[in-house]
Amino acid sequence: MNCANFQANLLSSRTNNFLYGLIYNFPGLYFRQIQRTSDIPIGTLNHRLGQLNKYNLIIGDIILKKKRFFVSSVNAEERKLIGILREAKIKEIIKIIQNKNSINYEYLSEELNITKSTVSWHIRRLENEGILKIENNQCGRTYFLKDSSMIDNVLSKYEKSFSEKMLNNFMSMWEF
Repeated sequence: MNCANFQANLLSSRTNNFLYGLIYNFPGLYFRQIQRTSDIPIGTLNHRLGQLNKYNLIIGDIILKKKRFFVSSVNAEERKLIGILREAKIKEIIKIIQNKNSINYEYLSEELNITKSTVSWHIRRLENEGILKIENNQCGRTYFLKDSSMIDNVLSKYEKSFSEKMLNNFMSMWEF
């Protein structure tokens, strides 16, 4: 049996088809999110995701210390950015910086109502992932997005996938 036939055979399983559909519609979910959402036992879920990964239907990438799953057609840059945007506070920070073009961490702290140390932690993560660039000036450190157009593209392409309501609607269509 060739790879395409084996992929089709894998997706003929209701559980595998459900998991593929979930990951296709909501790229960047991590293992525990998929498990909680689907209520599939951990061992079974691990096995099924492993099968889908083995035959190149999905890809598991570690992003911000969480293994996140994507269909194989999502490119590496998009996978990284989607995984980062799945973190709610980080997504808020990115959207604020997008709207203001540049920002300092005091403003972010006030705007998000979180401590400066928490903002600093998130900023460091974004800097380590190559999302932010930092400039030092007389007003302190200012943060900019390195590739705002890429972020705009990913947000517009995948915005619906970040919606809890959409996820709940998807889940209501499947009953196990």
